[in-house]
Amino acid sequence: MVSLKNSSHRSAFKMTTKRHMFVPHCMRSLDCPAYATKYGIQCKSCGKCVMGKLKEDAKKYGYEFYIVTGSSFVKNILRDRYADGVLVIACDYEINKGMRSLAGTGIVTYGIPMLNDGCYNTCVDYEAVTDTLEMFR
Repeated sequence: MVSLKNSSHRSAFKMTTKRHMFVPHCMRSLDCPAYATKYGIQCKSCGKCVMGKLKEDAKKYGYEFYIVTGSSFVKNILRDRYADGVLVIACDYEINKGMRSLAGTGIVTYGIPMLNDGCYNTCVDYEAVTDTLEMFR
């Protein structure tokens, strides 16, 4: 389902100019020193997990970076911080849920599924993320 939605959103996402990247907290190290705020988990770039690299890549490609603990965080962030494009890294269930919840809002979504799910100790294909960022440069 995600790949079908991505195919239909690809050209519209390419036209977006203000993008956010949302990543799930379950990809963090189990001993992550980051803290939570109204806008999600604030990565300290400690090097214990991939989040620091993703944060750096998001900045390089012009995305605002957010580590979220659930889809309700996405709505809160978008209420306060405008975006016309959202790149979501998550499990298939959460990507589909997020894409459905943003349908009709004028925000274009694009999803990158994680390699595994399970709500902790999850990971994403880092090369798939960088390839996607490069594709929408």
